[in-house]
Amino acid sequence: MITSLSQQLIPISTPPFCPRFGCPAHFTPPVGVKWWERNGTYYTALTGAVRRFRCHICRRGFSEQTFHIDYYAKRRLDYARVGAEVSSCMGIRAIGRSHGVDHKTVGNKLMRLARQAMAAQAQLWDAVTLEEDLVADGFESYWVSQYFPNNLHLLAGADSQFLYALNGVTIRRSGRMSEKQIARRERLERHFRADPRGVEESFGEILEVASDLITKSNREMCELRSDEHGAYRRAIFSHGAFSKLCQEKQSRHSTVSSTAARTRENPLFAVNYLDRELRKDVAEHVRESTRFSRSVHGTFDRLNVYCLVHNLTKQFRLNAPRTHAQRTHASQAGIEPQLIHRILGWVYHRRAFRTRSAIRGPIVWQWLRMHPTPLERTRAYLPKFLFT
Repeated sequence: MITSLSQQLIPISTPPFCPRFGCPAHFTPPVGVKWWERNGTYYTALTGAVRRFRCHICRRGFSEQTFHIDYYAKRRLDYARVGAEVSSCMGIRAIGRSHGVDHKTVGNKLMRLARQAMAAQAQLWDAVTLEEDLVADGFESYWVSQYFPNNLHLLAGADSQFLYALNGVTIRRSGRMSEKQIARRERLERHFRADPRGVEESFGEILEVASDLITKSNREMCELRSDEHGAYRRAIFSHGAFSKLCQEKQSRHSTVSSTAARTRENPLFAVNYLDRELRKDVAEHVRESTRFSRSVHGTFDRLNVYCLVHNLTKQFRLNAPRTHAQRTHASQAGIEPQLIHRILGWVYHRRAFRTRSAIRGPIVWQWLRMHPTPLERTRAYLPKFLFT
């Protein structure tokens, strides 16, 4: 039984644009001219009757289901529920049991929902006017095995804890190891070795987002805070846009010791708070978890879904007065409530097109699954429809 809007195929009587990339009507459909025509109907066991259309310009056909998040899918789940479950420390197989489906189906739905979240995040970037300082730091976890730890970089608002951007990279395992563990690390590194400059390059992509936000801000000075990691300093020194902002006194970089007490008075409280939330809310990041990530792409899919839930639906403070019960991290960051409601109105059912979304920075790599997974023999499968 269909019980949620996110499971329904919302009828489309007038297509908003041509879904074929390369057609002039893909970006700017003609105004005042009927550029499409009805082209019959087909039936599916999942959806029932589905309208078909034909573009007068490129002469290619498409259906109303082309604009649905479940385009080319054979099962339909409640995406809002899936997003809430993956953000509540439920593993993929547990979510599958909850919905009565295979874990591969859950992975496919998360892949789709993650791209909806990326498109929504890009829309928020364009809408927000930065009114707070920024905090950036690395969150350490692992994927594939503990011999392949990662550094997940987070960029958050200092006051709102709004998660502006995330990125990550595989790093080399360090610390105390037995001789047997060192030998195993050497054997695995014959197949995959972490880039020694990976942290610096990954943090550089976070700086791209930070520079864009600071440039659009109305504040005289926006501070970027981080810990004393040497790679962060090198990335800032070599990043042209952010270095220019510092020279023009629009921004500055300040550092805080990572050993300082993680209290609210700590200048890095925003990312310390997000570290704690990720440890308790996302199953694969629970310390010494048996539910670790098997692929880099799955990690980014789940993190982007978590970003959507955290920013747009999670209450800013659980113990807030009743008058502030509806405040989210997005509203705290200055996002207009109308935009939040508009995004939540389409993100769980109306398909986001990559070519029509203003995605940039680290999102591009995550959308196209370009981050390598250690020991991966074949490139991750990417459905063709995700390229548009």
